[in-house]
Amino acid sequence: MVKKPKKLVTTKSIKAAYDLLKVTAFSDIKLPVNVSFRASKMSKFWGLYFWPDNLMVINTDITTCEQLLKTVAHEMVHSAWEKEAATSSDHDLHDENFNQLAALICERMGWTGGV
Repeated sequence: MVKKPKKLVTTKSIKAAYDLLKVTAFSDIKLPVNVSFRASKMSKFWGLYFWPDNLMVINTDITTCEQLLKTVAHEMVHSAWEKEAATSSDHDLHDENFNQLAALICERMGWTGGV
């Protein structure tokens, strides 16, 4: 009997993706010091970043490692520029600063199609 495969997205796999990206594509980018991770089934989003709580939530419906890495990278971009904001409403969700950093991360990771 074949066992049902475990879910790809867990708190542990989110942290592993974050740690990998932190030492590669984000190695010279200032990120929050203490970030918490949560895996959750969400109907509307692949990922969310809650600032100033520094909580990253990733959707358990993600099925590939590439999608997991890109989603975590997307939320890391939010964390990098929201860290500099006085309040979470200081930025549009995906403004030009976000887009520039996201493009840089994609270039560093060899990704096309954005994060």
